[in-house]
Amino acid sequence: MLDTISRELRTPEVRTKDKLSSLCLHQPVRNFAGAWIVAIAISCQSLQAQIPQAQVFPAQVFPAQVFPAQVFPAQVFPAQVFPAQTSQAMDPQSSDSAGILHLAGGVQRIARVAADDELPESLDRLNKSKGSRTQEEMDEIRYRAHGPYERENDRILKELAPLAKQVKESTFEVIASKYWVSMGVVISAEGYALTKASEIEDETDIKCRFNKNFSVTAEIVKIDKANDIALLKLAAGTYKPVTFANNEPVPGTILLTVGVRKDVVAMGVCSCESRSLIERGRGLLGVMPSETQKGILVSEVQNAARRAGIKDGDIIFQVQGRKVSKVPEFVNMIRRYQAGDELTVHTLRGDQEIVFKVVLGGQRIRGGMAPRFEAMNMLGTINSKRSTAFPWALQHDTPLMPEQCGGPLINLDGEVIGINIARGGRIKSFAVAGEQLEEVIQSFEIPKLSQPTTTPK
Repeated sequence: MLDTISRELRTPEVRTKDKLSSLCLHQPVRNFAGAWIVAIAISCQSLQAQIPQAQVFPAQVFPAQVFPAQVFPAQVFPAQVFPAQTSQAMDPQSSDSAGILHLAGGVQRIARVAADDELPESLDRLNKSKGSRTQEEMDEIRYRAHGPYERENDRILKELAPLAKQVKESTFEVIASKYWVSMGVVISAEGYALTKASEIEDETDIKCRFNKNFSVTAEIVKIDKANDIALLKLAAGTYKPVTFANNEPVPGTILLTVGVRKDVVAMGVCSCESRSLIERGRGLLGVMPSETQKGILVSEVQNAARRAGIKDGDIIFQVQGRKVSKVPEFVNMIRRYQAGDELTVHTLRGDQEIVFKVVLGGQRIRGGMAPRFEAMNMLGTINSKRSTAFPWALQHDTPLMPEQCGGPLINLDGEVIGINIARGGRIKSFAVAGEQLEEVIQSFEIPKLSQPTTTPK
């Protein structure tokens, strides 16, 4: 797979858009390791072009202990991508070998971090402190140096900078009481703009910094507390507004966060479609799904599905009036609902069609393991002051800092699909997008918009 990605991305005109987007639909790329592979491919394209396939991943560079099964399962790094044997040894003094060895070092660091994060003392300390950290710990997270093959590396993000060029003109940093607290984006030529509300709701001294030479004052006009979005009115002037795309990205789509100091400050992948993040939690059906020609075959039936009467071997072909045939589609559909929601589920049991009313259960972690999992969610990240309980939000895995939330999120076509609203954990950030964002803007009843804030579907 890595060879395929690397080969495709050697063509300059497709490097940052169509090919990258299509390659991201590969299943392994939909998780952290997969997105990291894309970053490797972008960085190593010229290097790998000069190295025979047999030499790319020699055994001495990638020994078995670098990829322990519990950290990097076989399906993420299959044998054909990381072969155990090599037909030819590499010269460790060559520049090509040095690059590959550097790459191996990065992978070893990832494996080591994954192992270190599980240390009981780290989890216990975070749990006892309720997530609070020393300034030294905060600085280590915020200012960590990124390796040359990590997707947060400047070299990789610069490859994607042209996609954010237009939107950057409408993007600003929000400065409250002399501190950078969030990002924002202009939505009208008259100077109305959006940002994250919880970072500024008690502030009176607000400035919006578009670049190091241009800042303007701003005042809060309205706040949508449910969505944590504030409407700002910037000082008199002429501004370039963004137009929001009214279509949400599908899981697996690469998303870019636009900044001020950099065109692109971070890259991530859409994890799942928008859903409610209200405290009662995501709904749980309780089945193990697999695909058949007739629909979704379920096994290991438990919880809500078992209580409703669904059995192992049943085939679900329709949920809430919508046909389902693919596992990702089925999983994302269930994720849209909350614990306590009732779904109408159509199934086949042999030749008999049976309709069930299923009240979804919850999946909050309880008992003795709950503190451990909550602490794990804080490892290696700084969460936003408000990071959950949004009525409808899109989840992606972009590694953001709290002050990088509130600004525009774009796809590889340069379309603004929403605004980042929170960093919620070690592998999740949230954005308000699509129709939900349009509803928020309409609720503000802005006196005049020089142009539509959304484009048709």
